[in-house]
Amino acid sequence: MYSSRNRNRNPNEVMVTGQANLRFRPSSLERLALPNHVDSDETANPTPDQARAWLENVRPEHLSEAKLILEDNPTAFGPYLKACYLPDQPEDITAHFDSSYLGSYQTIDHWAEDFFELIGGQENLQRLQEENEWPQDLLTWNPEAAVKFSQSLGMVIEEDGGLFHAFMPTYIQVQIERENKASAALKEWEQRHHPLAQEHLPAARRLISREPHAFLAYLDRFYESQAPEILESLEEDFDSIFVGSYANPEEWALESFDALGWSEAVEETRSKAGIPENILNFDIDKFLEWAQDSMGFVLMSRGGRIHVFQA
Repeated sequence: MYSSRNRNRNPNEVMVTGQANLRFRPSSLERLALPNHVDSDETANPTPDQARAWLENVRPEHLSEAKLILEDNPTAFGPYLKACYLPDQPEDITAHFDSSYLGSYQTIDHWAEDFFELIGGQENLQRLQEENEWPQDLLTWNPEAAVKFSQSLGMVIEEDGGLFHAFMPTYIQVQIERENKASAALKEWEQRHHPLAQEHLPAARRLISREPHAFLAYLDRFYESQAPEILESLEEDFDSIFVGSYANPEEWALESFDALGWSEAVEETRSKAGIPENILNFDIDKFLEWAQDSMGFVLMSRGGRIHVFQA
C-alpha cells in the first residue's frame, strides 16, 4: 500500500509522487482546464499529459467528479490517487477525497504546525506555561517530531508540485471511529456502574479498543465481583481468563473438541474400527453443561456474540 511506505519516513525525505500505473481509460477528456505553468509561489500544476495519466487511473463512473477535483486541487490530485484512491477504491470519490485530504502546505513545517494544533498541542503548551507561570516561549515544540508522530499515526505526507500534501487514509478514519465508539461505551459503563480505578484506565482503554464487547462482558461479570484495589494488572487479568469470542456456543464447542484432540481421537478410532461416518457424535449440550458446571468456563452474550472466559 502506497501510504504505508511513507509512514516511517523522515519528514525531510517524503516521497515525490510519480506517474501512477494505468488502470482505466476514460472515454472523454474534453473541457479539462489544466494550466501548464509555475505559479508565482513556485508551485507547479500538472501538465495535460500528467493529468491524463492520472485520470486513466480513475474508474469510468468517477471521471466527471475526478475532473472537478483535479481542477480544484491540481497538485494534490496525483498524490491523492496513490495514497488513498487506488488502495481504497471508494464508491464515492468526492466524499472520499473530502474526508481523506487534510491540506497542502508550502513547507513540511507548516503541516507540523497544523497537526500540532489539530491534536491540541498548542493549547496544552499554552496551558502549561500559564499554570506554571513560565515566561512566554520558554517551552517550545519540535516540528520534526510532530511530523514523525503524524506519520506514525498513519497520516501520509506527499510532495508534489512544490507543495506538501497531507492525507488521512480511510483505515485510519475507521480506526479513529472505532476507538471513539469504544471510548464512549466505556464511559457509558462507568456511568451505569461506577468509575474504574484510576490506575486501570490506560489498560481499560486499550482493552475496550481491542475487544470491545468481550471487555464489557468482563467488566460486568469479573471486575464487579472483586475489589478493584487488589487487582494489580487489569490487562493481565483479562488476558488470563479470556478464551475468545464466537458466533454461538456450538462454534466454541467444536473448536474445543479440536483443540483438546477429541475430534482426532474419535476419527482415528472410527477409522480403525470401520465405524461409518456420522454415527459417533459429541453431545454439544452435554459438553457445554460440563464445561460450565465442572471446568469453570463462563459464557456471556454481548454484542451479538458469545464471549468465553475461564475463571
